[in-house]
Amino acid sequence: AEPAAEAAETLTATKPGYDNLDVTVSLTKAADGTVGSLTVDASTQTPGLGQRCAEEAFTSQFVGKAAPFVLGENVDAVASATLTSTAVVDAVNELMGGAPAAEEPAAEPAAEPTAEAAETLTATKPGYDNLDVIVSLTKAADGTVGTLTVDASTQTPGLGQRCAEEAFTSQFVGKTAPFVLGENVDAVASATLTSTAVVDAVNELMGGAPAAEEPAAEPAAEPAAEAAETLTATKPGYDNLDVTVSLTKAADGTVGSLTVDASTQTPGLGQRCAEEAFTSQFVGKTAPFVLGENVDAVASATLTSTAVVDAVNELMAGTPAAEEPAAEPVKEVPAAEEPAAEVTAVPADLGEVYSITKPGFGQLPLTVSLTKAEDGTITSLTVDASVQTAKIGDRVADTAFTSQFIGKTGPFVLGENVDAMAGATISSAAVVDAVNELLAAPAGEAAVQETPVPEDLGEVYSITKPGFGQLPVTVSLTKSDDGTVTSLTVDASVQTAGIGDRVADTAFTSQFVGKAGPFVLGENIDALAGATLTSSAVVEAVNELLGLLPEATEAPTPEPTAEPTAVPTAAPTAEPTQEPTAAPDPTEAPTATPAPTEAPIVPEVGEDGTLSATVPGFGGLPVVVSLKKAEDGSIATLTVDASAQTAGIGDRCSDEAFTSQFVGKTAPFAIGENIDAVAGATVTSTAIVKAINALMAYTPAN
Repeated sequence: AEPAAEAAETLTATKPGYDNLDVTVSLTKAADGTVGSLTVDASTQTPGLGQRCAEEAFTSQFVGKAAPFVLGENVDAVASATLTSTAVVDAVNELMGGAPAAEEPAAEPAAEPTAEAAETLTATKPGYDNLDVIVSLTKAADGTVGTLTVDASTQTPGLGQRCAEEAFTSQFVGKTAPFVLGENVDAVASATLTSTAVVDAVNELMGGAPAAEEPAAEPAAEPAAEAAETLTATKPGYDNLDVTVSLTKAADGTVGSLTVDASTQTPGLGQRCAEEAFTSQFVGKTAPFVLGENVDAVASATLTSTAVVDAVNELMAGTPAAEEPAAEPVKEVPAAEEPAAEVTAVPADLGEVYSITKPGFGQLPLTVSLTKAEDGTITSLTVDASVQTAKIGDRVADTAFTSQFIGKTGPFVLGENVDAMAGATISSAAVVDAVNELLAAPAGEAAVQETPVPEDLGEVYSITKPGFGQLPVTVSLTKSDDGTVTSLTVDASVQTAGIGDRVADTAFTSQFVGKAGPFVLGENIDALAGATLTSSAVVEAVNELLGLLPEATEAPTPEPTAEPTAVPTAAPTAEPTQEPTAAPDPTEAPTATPAPTEAPIVPEVGEDGTLSATVPGFGGLPVVVSLKKAEDGSIATLTVDASAQTAGIGDRCSDEAFTSQFVGKTAPFAIGENIDAVAGATVTSTAIVKAINALMAYTPAN
């Protein structure tokens, strides 16, 4: 009877977000004056930060509620995206009719010109590496922070220096002290020391320190509060290795502090669960915690993240209370058996099991089995990858990988809505293909089976090439009729452990499988970091076995550490008829010719004190290094011009990800010790390190 209600008008407003870029909000009003629906276009904002304001996790905070909305009160900002979040709140308030009322009192402050002459207060605190962070602010008449600027120019670019950005400083403006990191102020990711310096300076300037000192004497009467008991629990993480969680409870029942020992977990993945970016999600909050609801898992570390969540929930639930009823079931054995029967009934509800087998790495079989709901979502998924490479391809059977499919519908695309297992792209792709095919299967066709593609991979071809130190590297492969590589194995057992011998890993060899040559290092094959010579040996061997010899003279590019005398003992290892190991000798032998590379590096001194040097990088092409020294002898600024190096490889030595390793530090620098080389660009990285060491040793006297 009221069709007008169905045609709710869509209202739109645009507000400036981060960097003053437009954020557009569209909404409809419900009949009861609440927000009916809300969409946000934050495509101009930073991916992974401001753009998350368009996600339902943020927009759902407005739907079904009435204005006004206030950030920090009835709306939570997206972490590290305060400006974008504010833009959305302002737009919603304006569209919902809050703006006119807010504009009237805005004219009143004009009668108080004295507020404009607020005194600027400044304080300096030590940030990262004890370098100065300068904070300047003005106080508003109501005792809040009026304006705030931060000079963090001494801090690490892209990390600590971000504490000077409005996304961080805006958290203080309009609020009163004291400020506490992790409670009412979010630290800049990976810049806790700099963030702490700013918080300390603001609290000092706002007069929080003296007031805080008086009650500081009172806790002495309550030693129990100071001696908060530390509770510890250990849970199995990835590969069933121990993850230990220690925490204290605050008086209000929240997590007071939290530390995680994840040293047994994978570096760069599970070990990141010990970082503040993850642990801070628990502090100041009450249990229970649920992964994916009020706690975000560390990317590709679901098992470790789950271990932490389980441990925290157990510790916060009060183990003593849980132990009392635990004694009761002993008297009632039948009662304990009843729920056990219920659990066994659950799988029956998952429906028919669909299975399929696909060829994974090396064409070895990989079997995927799943159940799906009536709406097409995956309810369970298991993978048999037992014949895939141990600790690499077989990890696609782990929950960390399979959990990406549960509760979702296809199609799945590797790199879009599914992350491949590191070093196991082929096995990961096989699972994705299998899942997509099973989801498309008609109802009733449950047990779909496909035998692995060819069982007979064909004749095996082998050859041995000299790698680093002229020590042998043996390559064996099979190829299809069209000349593509169907399988590849490398014996690099005599190469440097942890460096050259890694060319035998699937992460490297998988780059050749399913492709036809010619292969060129730096173009369609990435060299292993720090193992350019061994990587080159594999590429040469594969090309020769495939009957393709592209630019063979380019293979022996550096390092003058070759020992030709080792070749005769190493060469005859496999099929002598296919081993022209004598051919590489002449090209490797003139390792004396790179001697010009070792010519003295002569610095050029600019008018502003900048020291520069040009050194030969990969292929002898120039790399220009320029730096300035700080008074303490460390590097103040560093720029690298590697534009002449290989695109996407050597030229990445100009990126801040590489150059920032030197800034704020003193020489000498060494690749593999205090400097990481750019992957696949060891020669260019080494040339830069040599240039920097020479420039840092330069004085007008020498």
